Amino acid sequence: MIFNKKKYSWNDLVLNKDLSYQNKLNLLLITYFEKDHFFYFDKKEQKLFSIIDYLIIKQKLQKLNKQRDLNLICHKKNFYNLSLKIKKGVFIPQYDTEGLIDLVLENEDNKKGLEIGVGTGAITLAIIKNSNNIMDGIDISKKAIKLTKLNQNKNNLTKARINFFKKDLFKLKINQKYDFIVANPPYVAFNDLFLTTEVKKIQPKKALFAAENGFLFYKYLIKNFDKFLNEDGTFYFEIGIKQELYLKKYLLQFKNLTFYFAKDLNNIVRFLIIKKSKEK
Repeated sequence: MIFNKKKYSWNDLVLNKDLSYQNKLNLLLITYFEKDHFFYFDKKEQKLFSIIDYLIIKQKLQKLNKQRDLNLICHKKNFYNLSLKIKKGVFIPQYDTEGLIDLVLENEDNKKGLEIGVGTGAITLAIIKNSNNIMDGIDISKKAIKLTKLNQNKNNLTKARINFFKKDLFKLKINQKYDFIVANPPYVAFNDLFLTTEVKKIQPKKALFAAENGFLFYKYLIKNFDKFLNEDGTFYFEIGIKQELYLKKYLLQFKNLTFYFAKDLNNIVRFLIIKKSKEK
């Protein structure tokens, strides 16, 4: 068999398809080849594909047209300034979470932090890449810890300032306290009626749902503030939409804690920051 050495271009894939098709194709190529937006519309830089890439793209495009998740199709996602490998069964980070990382980077440097529920490693690796902090990360999923370490190597991040452990938060025994803790924990109530079917298909249930109407992780960590954090330590949480009302009411019973909420880029309250009150 003679190997097909023909080079294929973006135009070969389009074949006079409509704009919706072209947009899907562009997103797929950007994700698959990890290029910037509009790269494939620049005639000077348009990529030429081998027959293997051409056939792979055609196959993935068929899956995308069936409303499947782009990142799972490509097994990768660009997040913050990281390139992450994605696997089914491990939570796929969402761009809203980049705001949580911004809050940590604005306030923490040269400190020791802990991430609870690392998933792909997105949060911890972004913090490490963009600061001088030292990080530990835990997750109950062996698959998540393995993927996180893979993403650590993929992004050429030193092992000296990161440690990942397969641990259950509710059984965690720590030998040292942390300067800050960051978490995007499961926060969806089991009876939530607004969670889309698509999200349920894509994301693992353990990373979505939590007991006590979605507040289990927040309440446990808040009650055990002194167990995990140093005297001047800080919690950084991502929270669900409209969860701030309950959390504010819950936090008011802890007279030794101060807190504030922060909004995401859509002007929606999505983050909670908690510190210990300074003694007067």
